[in-house]
Amino acid sequence: MGADTENGSVPTGAGSGRLTLDLRRHCLETAIRRRYNRVLADLLRSRGATPEIERCLAFLKTALEELDFPALRGSHRELAGHCDAEVAIGDDGSGGIGVWIDGRVV
Repeated sequence: MGADTENGSVPTGAGSGRLTLDLRRHCLETAIRRRYNRVLADLLRSRGATPEIERCLAFLKTALEELDFPALRGSHRELAGHCDAEVAIGDDGSGGIGVWIDGRVV
């Protein structure tokens, strides 16, 4: 994944970057869900899927299905939202989803 901010492009795979999320107004789960919905809406408007968009949607869907949001919010207050920390998700290198807060993996 490239060092993306809010445009939704998420190439997945080992050695790739991270998808930065804005948690100033929402928790981690809501931020991921909103990004998923935005990318899906963009896909439907464009009437054509690229491999990158398909990977993005698959990655976000996997994050929504596999991350334990209550546990993450409970153990890392930044993930509950309303914070200025830099929060990102990405491939953890072992095929799972990693979560980073200010550059450190949680």
